[in-house]
Amino acid sequence: MAKIYLSAAAHATDNPTKCPSPCGENTHCNQYMDMVERRLKALGCEVRRGDKTKTGGPALQSRVAEANRWGADIYYVAHTNAGGGRYSMTLCYPSEGSLKKAEVLHRYRQSMASHKVKTRTDLYEINATAMPCLYDELFFHDNEEDCARFHNGGMQTLAEETVKALHAAILACE
Repeated sequence: MAKIYLSAAAHATDNPTKCPSPCGENTHCNQYMDMVERRLKALGCEVRRGDKTKTGGPALQSRVAEANRWGADIYYVAHTNAGGGRYSMTLCYPSEGSLKKAEVLHRYRQSMASHKVKTRTDLYEINATAMPCLYDELFFHDNEEDCARFHNGGMQTLAEETVKALHAAILACE
C-alpha cells in the first residue's frame, strides 16, 4: 500500500494573500491538504500529515523526521508562491526517482496555464527526506485572479489532479 506523507505550508507567520476572503498561505494550503488527504485515503493509500499546529523550522524538522521514521514512499509539500508569476511549479531533488515522480505530477497538472518542474537542493524538506519529495508551489497567492480561481473551485481541481498524480507516481515506480 502506498505511504504518502503530507506537509502543508507552515510559515511562522501566515503569509498574506490576495484571496477574496480572509486567508493566508498556511490557511489555504491546509484547506487544500484536507481535500488531498481525504481523497488519498479513499483510494486506499496510507497517509500521514504534518501537525497543523506547529510552524516554522521546528515543524519542518518534526515532519521530516516523522516521514523518515515511517518510511513514506513520497513526501508531498503544498505551498503557494509570491512574486507576481502566473504558473504552478513542482520542485524536487535532482535524482532520477524524484524527477520521475515530479514528471508524473507535471502530466496531471492540467488546470494551470503553465506548470514547471525544477530541481532544488537548498530547501530543507527536499534535502532531508529519505524518500522523494515533491514540493508544490500551486499558484501565486499575490495574483488576485489566481487566488479567486483557487477559492472558487480551483482548489478542488488542483487537489484532484494531485491525488491522481501521487497515486499514479507510486504505481508507476513500484
